[in-house]
Amino acid sequence: MYCIVHIRAGEIRLSAMTTLVRTEVLPDIPTVAEFLPDYETTPWFGVGAPKNTPAEIFETLNKDINGSLADHKMKTRLADLGGLSV
Repeated sequence: MYCIVHIRAGEIRLSAMTTLVRTEVLPDIPTVAEFLPDYETTPWFGVGAPKNTPAEIFETLNKDINGSLADHKMKTRLADLGGLSV
């Protein structure tokens, strides 16, 4: 994953984004799909747990993770690191 701070500082130069459409964070960076129609690849992240993890643990993780992802400070930090919130 790239860091927006380094891109904006000119320390890293992106040729293109692999998202299907340009991002709000880096609107001047073209997408690969602009050169290769319908091209898209995006990273995703998941959380795993052992097979017999109690349901209460999953409920707690789900609540806490979704709460964190909804937090404005967390959204801003993820955007600064190049993450896209959907």
